[in-house]
This record gives sequence, C-alpha cells and structure tokens, in this order.
Amino acid sequence: TSAGVMEEVDEEMRLAARLQRDFLPRRLPEVGPVRFSVLYRPATWVSGDIYDIVRLDERHVGFYVADAVGHGMPAALLTMFIKHALQTKRIVGNTYQIIPPEVSLSELNADICQQNLSSCQFCTACYGVLDAGSLRLTYCRAGHPPAILFRAGGQVEHLEAPGSLLGIFPEEAFQSCQVELGRGDRLVAFTDGAEEALRLSAGKANADLAELIEPLADAPRDEMLLQLTQWIDAGKTGPTADDDITVMVMDIEK
Repeated sequence: TSAGVMEEVDEEMRLAARLQRDFLPRRLPEVGPVRFSVLYRPATWVSGDIYDIVRLDERHVGFYVADAVGHGMPAALLTMFIKHALQTKRIVGNTYQIIPPEVSLSELNADICQQNLSSCQFCTACYGVLDAGSLRLTYCRAGHPPAILFRAGGQVEHLEAPGSLLGIFPEEAFQSCQVELGRGDRLVAFTDGAEEALRLSAGKANADLAELIEPLADAPRDEMLLQLTQWIDAGKTGPTADDDITVMVMDIEK
C-alpha cells in the first residue's frame, strides 16, 4: 500500500538523518582559550549543511562550515563526501603537516569536480585554522557568506576572502587571509539559510546579519544560539523552514 511505502521511506530518511548526525563532531574540542558552540537545524530529515571542528595538535584547531547547493538527499550525500574528502593534515615522514586552508579547499574542489556528479555538485565553504597560542586565524572562503568577527572592543569585521563555489572549475585557485584575534573576541560563521531565516524573522530582507545579531554579541555562546533559535522559529511562515540552518560561534575566552 502507499501508506506502507511512505512508512518505509520515512524509516529510511530517519536512518539517513541518524547517519548524517554521526558525521558531526560528538564533542567540540577546547584548545587553549578557544571554545565553540553550534546551532544545526536541517530543513527536512537530512541537511545540505555540514560542519566540523578538529583539534589538529596541541595548539591548532581547524573548523569549517559547508553548504551543498539545494537540500534533501542529494545535498546530504554531498555533505558526507565533503566530510570524507576535506583533508586537514598529512603525514610527512615521521611527522605531520597541517594543510593550509587554501590547499584544503583547492583539493576538495578538484575532488568534487572529478566525481562528475549529476545532481547537487556545487557547494560553498569557509575553512579556518586557528593557532590557539598566537591567536592568529588563517581562513579561506569558497563562495560562502563571510564569517563575522565581533571584537571585544565593539568593532565588527567581515572576514572576506576571494574564492568561487566548489565543484565548478577544477583548477580554481583559493586564497587564504590572516587575522589576529584577541581575548574576548567572538567569530560567527554561518550558512545562507541562517542568514535568510534571521532576516525573515526581523522583517528586514536586505539587512546585514552582523547588524541583526550584534545585540547578542556579548551574551554567553549558548544563550546567543538559543535566542537565534527562538528568532528563527518566530519568523517561520510555514510548517518547515525553507533551508538548512547552521551557525557556528567561536569565542576566545577573556
């Protein structure tokens, strides 16, 4: 019967959602003064967004947010490929080397292009490596909304960097930028689904996300994400969100 088929599809989607969640970090690493929290809200059972935060060694932490274009199962499958294909370290003889963000994204881009995927072959990403000792952040962007840096002193910066979508041009070059962070600074990385949802909830179609979330810049991380979740839910016009939502908050503790 059609009800039986639907039940089976539902069960398969539930299993897929559980599998995708298994790809996300179970515990967020704490390195020196660096702390993370994440809001992750799929639009349906599975998400076209993925993130990861990895302790690379005693003083370095790598983190990324990626967004497969589209949503549903094809996008979710691409996120699993991204998780597997994005390399952060490589073994060199008896030691290891942390791969610079522009190299990680270039290699990921070449891998996606090589797959010749028939559907959902594009994605955006931002990837950063932070030295928790010097607090120097090296970051790279591929068609992704720029992360927002709220400085302890109240200034706001958008972390721009050139780089197009992943999965279009196999030879695409990406460029890393660097920024010095300080105690009390907060970095917010997000997908465009979060940006749209928060604009919708504020009733400001073209607002800069930094302007919308600045009142929460000094709130504790988890409180900030709880407030954002409430705003997003209040702004929903239908039973489900139109897009997957991810917001990653990184604090440098005072």
